[in-house]
Amino acid sequence: MNVPRSTTEKAQPVGFKSEPGLPFKLSLLRWKLHRKAKQEPAFRFYALYDRLYRRDVLETAYRLAKKNDGSPGVDQVSFTDIESCPGGSAGLIDLLQEELRNKSYKPSPVRRTYTEKENGKQRPLGIPCIRDRVVQTAAKLVLEPIFEADFFDKTTIIDLRQERASLDFLGFTLRYDQDLHGRPGRRYLNTFPSKKAVMKHREKLRGFTRSGYKRTLSDTIAKVNQANRGWKGYFEPGYPRQCFRGMNHFVLGRFKSFINHRSQRRCRPLRDGESLYAGLRRMGYEPL
Repeated sequence: MNVPRSTTEKAQPVGFKSEPGLPFKLSLLRWKLHRKAKQEPAFRFYALYDRLYRRDVLETAYRLAKKNDGSPGVDQVSFTDIESCPGGSAGLIDLLQEELRNKSYKPSPVRRTYTEKENGKQRPLGIPCIRDRVVQTAAKLVLEPIFEADFFDKTTIIDLRQERASLDFLGFTLRYDQDLHGRPGRRYLNTFPSKKAVMKHREKLRGFTRSGYKRTLSDTIAKVNQANRGWKGYFEPGYPRQCFRGMNHFVLGRFKSFINHRSQRRCRPLRDGESLYAGLRRMGYEPL
């Protein structure tokens, strides 16, 4: 006698495995998105918005947001407040579903708060309202499998505790070096501009100081200062002094060449006995 299989069982494609803690249909959606992104890396997902306000997506997002708990946002509404109101969490999901469907949803400002770090400084934190956390989690549930397909193919896990191991990330090089005070067995995490970031900034400065550059020396100094200020502001956290000294030396060499090639007769902006560095400083140059 043939026993008919359930609809859920019939819908399972080959290779699919439901994710623990997620509804079957949501888990299947995430699997299909991941498989599509994996098989066709150039494919663009243009029609995902309606998945965001699916009932199972929002219900799962609410449950995950509640599991993470957290303080209320600027509206001071907690999970207890939501579930004690008429309609409870289902009422909130109904409201979010309708606002997302008709595109009237607007997130609230985050509540700014501070926590103390080990060194005594304050770390700023932004706490969104619970309704916004639910929508953010819903977006994560839909988008995560697409980005994971690309992320894990291009990611290498590096153990920085290994000797001479380093990691380049967001323009920085991260590496454990020996303690600056020579204490045995002590190392610190050294963070400084990566070689790629240094070469990119040097190429930018070359553009300002090439022989065919038509601006005056004072204008060129202003352009170099502007570029250096932005670069310094980004890379100042960490230990960039050695790199900054090298960049200052490079800039002096570029200005020396720039001045020598201004015309067939050499440009002479320096006073008698004045060094190149002192002259550039007098004209407004700001070293890193």
